[in-house]
Amino acid sequence: MIRAALASETHAPPLLKTKLYPPVLRPGLVPRRFLLEELHHTRYRRLSVLSAPAGFGKTTLAASWSLRFEGVACWLSLDPHDMTPRQLLRYLLASFQEHIPNFARNVSSRLQAPDYPLEQVVIHFVNELSSLHEPFLLVLDDLHLLPVGPVTTMLCELIEKWPKHGHICVTTRSSEMLPMNRWRAKGFVGEWTGAQLRFSKEESELLFEGGCSLQPAQMQALYEQSEGWVAGLLLSISYLQNHQVSGLSQFSRIAENEYTLGFLCEEILLKLPDDVQHFLLKTSIVRQFDVSLCVALTGRTDCEVLLSFVEHQNLFIERVGTSHQWFRYHSLFRKMLNTQLKDKHPTWVPSLHQNAYTWYREHAMYKEALEHASANDDEGACVSLLDEVMEPLHRQHDLHELQGLFSVLSEDCIVSHERTLFYSLWLHIDLGSWDHACERMLAESSLHHSSKNAALWHFLQGVLALHHEKHGDAIESFERVIDCQGHPYIELWAVYYLGMSYSVADVPLHRTCQLMTNILSQYASNHVHDYLYVSAVLASVWAEYKRGHLQLAIHRCEEHLRLFEASVHYEELRVLYAPVYAFVGYFYLERGQEERARANID
Repeated sequence: MIRAALASETHAPPLLKTKLYPPVLRPGLVPRRFLLEELHHTRYRRLSVLSAPAGFGKTTLAASWSLRFEGVACWLSLDPHDMTPRQLLRYLLASFQEHIPNFARNVSSRLQAPDYPLEQVVIHFVNELSSLHEPFLLVLDDLHLLPVGPVTTMLCELIEKWPKHGHICVTTRSSEMLPMNRWRAKGFVGEWTGAQLRFSKEESELLFEGGCSLQPAQMQALYEQSEGWVAGLLLSISYLQNHQVSGLSQFSRIAENEYTLGFLCEEILLKLPDDVQHFLLKTSIVRQFDVSLCVALTGRTDCEVLLSFVEHQNLFIERVGTSHQWFRYHSLFRKMLNTQLKDKHPTWVPSLHQNAYTWYREHAMYKEALEHASANDDEGACVSLLDEVMEPLHRQHDLHELQGLFSVLSEDCIVSHERTLFYSLWLHIDLGSWDHACERMLAESSLHHSSKNAALWHFLQGVLALHHEKHGDAIESFERVIDCQGHPYIELWAVYYLGMSYSVADVPLHRTCQLMTNILSQYASNHVHDYLYVSAVLASVWAEYKRGHLQLAIHRCEEHLRLFEASVHYEELRVLYAPVYAFVGYFYLERGQEERARANID
């Protein structure tokens, strides 16, 4: 196959000598001692691969190692323009001849003959390498620039034949053209990715010592934005040297400067095919994504193929989460994509947010859904979603999730809708922010006159009154909640709080106890497995007991226990009803019926 590909090669173009030398290392280079030490320890393997996106310091690290290497260290910078298999071999020979002048002269002469089989040239070249007496290193810089085909096939064959006392170090943005799994299985490859090559915070601080002086908080902000990406740090140094920036607030997004974003756009995005560019732009609308979300955003059916391409090309993407099915872009890369999306394709943005909102809502990722509805200024979608999820989340006592939802909404959106404001205030109460809730209740009192939602405000007034030990006012408010009807969840809470109020209030209880009994009877079949329902049962029973109706309290307990024992949730939720059994046992014990008391308590 290789021989056929070379049939048309009849003359040898000149060699560019500058490709045979590593780049000059800049002054003030941050010493990466740990990585250099790791590379030194892998020299007994056949191959080291530094694979990471552009600007992660791959070439600089390889050049630093070549200067420290104990033996012959050769260099070759690769490019796509003149790299055929025969031309690559000419450059490989030349890189060694720069250090060993008479090396493999017979191989050079054979290589000049266009009819001489290339496979035999490779064998002669390897034999010459094997005859070297000292260790040797060959650095192949920018392997990703080689065209995939005969040249990469020949290179892989050469690597597998490489002498044991020699080592090859490859820098590349993608190792896709190499048979990495086979070489991993054979154990002769060491690998370093962007995760290992990114700068630590300490290395970032050393980098800035020679460039510009930053306060610790400024340095921290810049490091977090760059995520240790070396080129981003260097470009930020250049930007700061040429622009006046002061104060931490101006540093909050300093890494998102025109130098950094311009580099990412010019060197990465614009060099990609149009379909890949569009895929990147559209998926940048979300922070993280999987294949399903990509399909929803782009409308394409080949998203899995595109994601695989983006990942294998190291386009500033990484897997996240324990399932490894989700992805994220580097924060600066995503910022560049967002900027390009809004500048070049502004009409795409609303539909992308809508698609993201729909997908997140369908997959119960409510905070993310709200973020995209808010970004679209779609207040109706925000309110619709909240109406659907606020009560279920509160039932689960998922205060963290609720807090996250409300953090997305604007203040105007919250106060413009009674139920949203109600749950916002209730959340503050649950989190212990009583004073804030009281202030908001007073500030928004004009909204409390809606007859449809009057029960909500009576309920909050009752909770606040109970907190301030105004038990009579609390009982009055909770009774109004039950009188309003139409809010089952709130009414069960009202029953629960009524029981708490009765335990300390010296007030007539007859009407209230009857209201509690009616509410519990009304919702028993639907809420028999609900923690709140059980709590309300206990409050109601305790109220009867406080009235001196011991037999009625026992009857209420046993009535609810019969409902529970007949339900399908009996076995899995027996612990939930343990307090009710305990109450019955306590009441029987008070009546002197020890055997029945023991049966319930056991």
